[in-house]
Amino acid sequence: MAISVTEILATDSISGSRIVLNDNFNVLATEINAMEVYFSPSAGTILNLSQLTTNTLTVGTSSAKLTVGASTISIDAATSCSENFTFNGRILRANQASTSVTTTTSLGSTSSYPTSDLYRVSNSGTGSYTVTLFEGIKGQTITFVYETSDTGTVEFSAGTNTSLMGVTSLSLDGEGQSVTLMAVTDSAGTGQDWYVVGGQGYTLT
Repeated sequence: MAISVTEILATDSISGSRIVLNDNFNVLATEINAMEVYFSPSAGTILNLSQLTTNTLTVGTSSAKLTVGASTISIDAATSCSENFTFNGRILRANQASTSVTTTTSLGSTSSYPTSDLYRVSNSGTGSYTVTLFEGIKGQTITFVYETSDTGTVEFSAGTNTSLMGVTSLSLDGEGQSVTLMAVTDSAGTGQDWYVVGGQGYTLT
């Protein structure tokens, strides 16, 4: 709410203006004290607001962890939810655009997780090539689909610090074949191993 103070004119006497000055300072002090119930300049905090209306809200100083815009919400941090979510629209994965793989490739590394794309694999050659999958994030799933009429073999292997559990050999070699893998915390609780959780037509030994 707007506040107002009494204007002191140049023609006003100094002695007569003292009461006005005091009243003006009292008005300002009252309003500042009222605001400091919610804002603490020394602690850098805002508390106890019943409503906040703004076009954009950003959480994170060096890098944004949460950004609430006029039409989108972006979260760039680990998120824990204790209640149910209700979605009235589609759920879209950030990296929903597929990636084509046609040659020996490493997905991820010892210092980075693989991207959760849909990977379209194919092999028009006579020999096989290998896709090496490094450690993923707990619960992460990655799907591979063989999308062409080629019949060259695409082998899958585990990179450093992870394993393809229960698998000696995993491969795709024909159109329409697919396999989905999930990263699951290992028994020591120190990393993630990959488990086959779905697909069709893949070769597994």
